[in-house]
Amino acid sequence: MEEIDVIQNLVVDIGMSAVTIIAILIVLYKFVKKFIEDMIESIITEKSNKNVEKYINDLNRKTIVYENLIKKELEFYEKTEDYISDIVVEIQDVQNYYLSYIQNEIKEEIEEDKKKSLKELLKILNKIPKYKKDIIMFGNYIDDVLEKNCSEFLCDLQDNSLKLSEKIINDKVEVNELKMIVDNTLKRSSSVMVLIRERYQNLSSSK
Repeated sequence: MEEIDVIQNLVVDIGMSAVTIIAILIVLYKFVKKFIEDMIESIITEKSNKNVEKYINDLNRKTIVYENLIKKELEFYEKTEDYISDIVVEIQDVQNYYLSYIQNEIKEEIEEDKKKSLKELLKILNKIPKYKKDIIMFGNYIDDVLEKNCSEFLCDLQDNSLKLSEKIINDKVEVNELKMIVDNTLKRSSSVMVLIRERYQNLSSSK
């Protein structure tokens, strides 16, 4: 009852009616309540804005990183496509020139055909170190299966090119053996291209 007595004494002291006091208290309550609600809302809004800003910054960083990864990956595919297209032409030229060499009856042209076949093999062999470097450089940006296929293709190509060049120099190449090496090169290169095409399709359909 002490609280009531305090209020009653306050009313008597300031000479106000109870109704007036209650009205003032109600107004003060509403003011204080609005002040507290506004302060809470301000704090929540500020925190929310900071969270949104942090999320946007994180998303921007992730987007930049993702775009760079895709850029590197696509760069490797472009290099590989150029490389393989050259190899396909060159290995077929090796076969054509060597067949012409063993079938030609014109002495002056025979040796020239042999030189041409070796020159095409030399082009292939000169590309191998550069492509090896590309596989190492871009290995972190490409699919493991594709990297494995590219490496295996390269090893086969190097072994077959060295073996073939030695046999051509010594005139020990059988036509069937030559055809088998060319067919194997075309088959392996085609497998790599299929994997690249599938990756392009996956990237273009990703949401």
